[in-house]
Amino acid sequence: MDVKDAVFPGQPLDQLKFHAETTAPGVGQRFVLLSEATSGEAGVFVTTRHFQDAGEAPDAAAEPHTHDALQLFLVLGQPGALRVRATVGETETEIASPASICALPGVPHQVTVLGGTGALVSVLFDTDYA
Repeated sequence: MDVKDAVFPGQPLDQLKFHAETTAPGVGQRFVLLSEATSGEAGVFVTTRHFQDAGEAPDAAAEPHTHDALQLFLVLGQPGALRVRATVGETETEIASPASICALPGVPHQVTVLGGTGALVSVLFDTDYA
């Protein structure tokens, strides 16, 4: 594999199933980093969104939903800098960066940013976000 075939610039993602868009202060644009469209061989769908001194942005969260594949969320930032509320199945918890959240296939989940600075990365182990 040539290096140019392994590097994928992030592409703006204006709409994502189950997610509302927001113009709340401090909430950055969502980007798709890897997908079937960028690399038909990746087998994953990876998105990221950056938050800068954001307040609570519940309208930036997805509605509770499920997938047929495992989904991993990475809450990235300096220790304690980005705070989220994660609901996976019947369990709800508040956590801060750095952290990860794992939603098994078929398990309802929702992640809501409560505030701060950092990035929320989603890795869906499937070729398309469905």
